Parts: sequence; C-alpha cells; structure tokens
Amino acid sequence: NSGSHDLEYLYEQDGLYHTRDIVVDNTSVRVIFLDTRSFRDHPYIRSLGEVDFPLSAIVAAAIRASYSVLGFGRMFEGDVLGSEQWRWLEEQLKEASTPSDASPEFTIIVSSIQLLTTNPVVESWSHFPLAKKRFFDLLSKYNLANLLFLSGDVHMGELSSAQYRRADGKSGAWYEVTSSGLTHTCATSR
Repeated sequence: NSGSHDLEYLYEQDGLYHTRDIVVDNTSVRVIFLDTRSFRDHPYIRSLGEVDFPLSAIVAAAIRASYSVLGFGRMFEGDVLGSEQWRWLEEQLKEASTPSDASPEFTIIVSSIQLLTTNPVVESWSHFPLAKKRFFDLLSKYNLANLLFLSGDVHMGELSSAQYRRADGKSGAWYEVTSSGLTHTCATSR
C-alpha cells in the first residue's frame, strides 16, 4: 500500500534497514526489515564461495560443519547489524511492545540469513554467536505479540521454532519461516 517515494529516506541512510506498518484484513502488522549485509563482519570461517574453483560451495560447507563439531568460533565476537542498526532495532522493538493504539497485533522480523537454524553448514546468525545472543536477549527484554521471523538465502524452504524465556520469566516459542527455494527441499535437488 506504499509507494517507492515512502522509501526515499533509505538513499540517505547507511544500510537498508527499515520498518513498514501494514494492515491486512483489519489486522495491524509491523514488518521490521534488518540489513544483515551492509555492516556484517566477516564470519569466523570465510566463505569459499568468494573463490571461484570447482566444488567451492561443498568444500566451504564441509569446513563450516567441521568447525562447528570441533567447537571453533563459539565465542566469535563478529557482528551482524552494526551499532547504529542495533540502536534502531531496540527502538523498534520497544515501540512495538509498548501498549498503545499504534501497537501492532503481529510483528514480522525479516532477516536475509536464518536466525533459528541449527544447521552449521548454511550461512546464518549462528556463525555470529555473540551477535545472535545479543539479538535474542533484546527480544527477551520486550514482549512482542505474535512475533514471526522471515528469512531466506539457503535455497530451500523451512519452518523452524525455538523456545525462549523472557526477562520477566515467561516463556514461549518463536517461529521462523525460511522462504527461499520453494521449488525443492533438503531431500531433493529438484
């Protein structure tokens, strides 16, 4: 329902993170778009996808899996969002969780990389463990109603969930829909 002129401020902002409020069938939805590329540090294990040689993606996946099994990088301090986007995200979460007429009934957080996956082979927030912990600690601080994560980048579709405990002691589940590659599954290549 919004035109491209509504996003003109993104040309002057470092990064593409932004928020859109939409109404679907009289239900308010806040969509928080994260920019997980512009400010991201290099991962603990550099991607061999940057190098052009046969089977580089398979070799890179094998290395990431091996490092995960061996425990390398568990305390890696690399960041995904950058300091300004972290500050902005906390403002968005605080606003979305504060009861008011403007509070959304649903909140969707869009991340180009997966948040909840436990698969060490694919690129995800898991390769930035302290940033991922910071992200979930921030979410636990605020009471967002009906939160859903939307991600992609792994060339397959997936539905994931994770249990959480908020700062006030209440617990529940977060859900993530990975929407890329809807033409095949992990079990098939077609």
